[in-house]
Amino acid sequence: PAAAGPSGEGAVARPPSEMFPGGATLDTFFFAAPGEWMKRSEYVIVGPAGQAVAADEGPGTPVLERADVEALTIRRWLARDVPSTPLEPWCPDAIDVLPNVRACVGCTLERAAAWMGESVRRRDGLAAHAAEPAAEVPTPGERTAEALYARVSKEVRSRPGGADTAWDVQLRREGDRVLLLYHLARRAGLDAEFWYASPIGRGTPPAGLWLPDDWSVPLLRIDGAWLYPAEDFVPFGVVPPSVDGRPAVRIAPEPGTGVVEGIDEPPNEFRVDLSASAGGAVPVEARLHGLAAVALRQALALASDGPLEETVRLYALPVFDDEAVLEVL
Repeated sequence: PAAAGPSGEGAVARPPSEMFPGGATLDTFFFAAPGEWMKRSEYVIVGPAGQAVAADEGPGTPVLERADVEALTIRRWLARDVPSTPLEPWCPDAIDVLPNVRACVGCTLERAAAWMGESVRRRDGLAAHAAEPAAEVPTPGERTAEALYARVSKEVRSRPGGADTAWDVQLRREGDRVLLLYHLARRAGLDAEFWYASPIGRGTPPAGLWLPDDWSVPLLRIDGAWLYPAEDFVPFGVVPPSVDGRPAVRIAPEPGTGVVEGIDEPPNEFRVDLSASAGGAVPVEARLHGLAAVALRQALALASDGPLEETVRLYALPVFDDEAVLEVL
């Protein structure tokens, strides 16, 4: 692709894609920027005639112009006199607000699911160690999925790594817990599936098209229950609200598509007792529920040199200004 902005031009050549042989995913091009006025903002893709290029256009993107020149096809998006577009605090991602184009060649959802599913199979690693005591799993039966989830959540810290096998994760007690739990559930005879969901902040992914970050939330579905073991302290059956009702792609054991449905968040409470003073001491009790409680527990579990009170203020009591002095009781 080639891009032209107010201060210069640039061209980028893409190496072959491992996920999409013969294809490539291109960087997102933004036609506007906060604090910048654009006299001319242009995005051009030049490729062989007949080569299919899939594109996802953001809000306000200029109309695509196409021209065939000998053996090449030129695709151009051109915007002139583009005003500055400010991004307000807590607004959606820039990709959902600013005019932009995301494009790719040969990056279908089916090919992505097959490639990622093969990666999961390559990273198994447990079968060769079936006789090791650490690889033992509970006998299938009532609540076995919940027992496996509790065991992995208790014994393994979430530190995802793309090269780890499930055995590496179990041996080190840290790594990709989604991969480990998937393989433990399969070995226990449970109906386990490995999925990636599209969070609500991505808008609606183009049908059948795989673009970076559109499918970014790893989930498991074990015996019909959606699980999110990717983060520490997340209870059994709780998934991020951003994926409830959202499209998802299954990568293992077989490729497929679906929707994350039937999510009922169970009670999950975390209580914090504090004393706040701003001219006078006042006892305060904060109760966090759901994933807000999970986020605070994760923050408290991380090694940090910062004061405990500042962590609690950020997650539990953001309504207090900096003049208020907090003390965890």
